[in-house]
Amino acid sequence: MAPIVITMTATVSIGHDPEYLLGQVARGGENYYLQAIEVEGEPPGVWLGRGAAELGLTGEVDPDVMREMYTHLTDPRRIDQVRTVTDARIKEWRAAHPEVDGRSKEFREAKARIRQEVRAEYRMGTAPRDYTTSTERNVAEAIQKLGPNATPEQKKKTEMGIRLNAPATRKFFDTTYSVAKSVSLLHAGYQASAIQLREAGDVAGAEAMEAKAQAVLKHVRAGNQAMIDYLQEHAGYVREGRSGHKDAT
Repeated sequence: MAPIVITMTATVSIGHDPEYLLGQVARGGENYYLQAIEVEGEPPGVWLGRGAAELGLTGEVDPDVMREMYTHLTDPRRIDQVRTVTDARIKEWRAAHPEVDGRSKEFREAKARIRQEVRAEYRMGTAPRDYTTSTERNVAEAIQKLGPNATPEQKKKTEMGIRLNAPATRKFFDTTYSVAKSVSLLHAGYQASAIQLREAGDVAGAEAMEAKAQAVLKHVRAGNQAMIDYLQEHAGYVREGRSGHKDAT
């Protein structure tokens, strides 16, 4: 059998919102082309790479862990501790303020403040910058400059322009590895054939098609791992320190 050669491309973009990753990566999106034939059970995302291992991240992605780490830089090795400490402090606050209604705005704000304080104690590095306040201020000032006769359309256009160019914290870099569409369709075709054969009672034929689908997936994953290994060796650099001397690591 001739060797299978799969060409892959990598696209690198700046990430700001981890909810995108939670929707596309953590739950798994490899069966995109099979949605029309109702193949269930998308393979979940998994942790890969030396950095993940050093942070104790192995196996399937836990969406809650991923959200905490990518949004708040919470140390994933201590997330259970973060939850325990947070719950304990909220209970302490409730005991110290029995007069406050548990459904009140004051209680909600207290809980949010406690969560923020605890996360800060278990955060890796400095807190991500929040440009929300400055962006809202810039929007308000720009709309005010339009004058009292500005139309709703003009105000909306001005607001969208400012929000589009507003600074945002670079929380992560999103590297997407892509194979040719023909490879994805080949994998989908094998799986679709397996379903049809199994429904027709041809178990042996279905298993043969499933084996071919797994062979394609195996080679794609090998390509993923090769690209991850390359990035680890040649692209994983950060700068340590603040103004003044900085070292690349």
